[in-house]
Amino acid sequence: AIELKRDKLNGLKLKEAVAQVNSYSDYLLKAYNTYGLNTVAKKIIICNGLTTECLKDKNLKSFLHKNNIKMVFYEIINKTPRLKEFTN
Repeated sequence: AIELKRDKLNGLKLKEAVAQVNSYSDYLLKAYNTYGLNTVAKKIIICNGLTTECLKDKNLKSFLHKNNIKMVFYEIINKTPRLKEFTN
């Protein structure tokens, strides 16, 4: 399940994105279970980065880990998108 956000995320927007990708993931897992398929869902949030305030949050890494979410940042240079995994 992927949630794509256009801008940098602050703490509140990050929590909203996590709730959205968790909801998508739950929906997909229920749909697969309906057909008797037992699977796992990977959850990814792609955004333009995190605000400085959000990056300074000491609980950020554990929050993402607890929700099993991978963060990927993007930037566009000369009309070419580049992705970088958030490792904090």
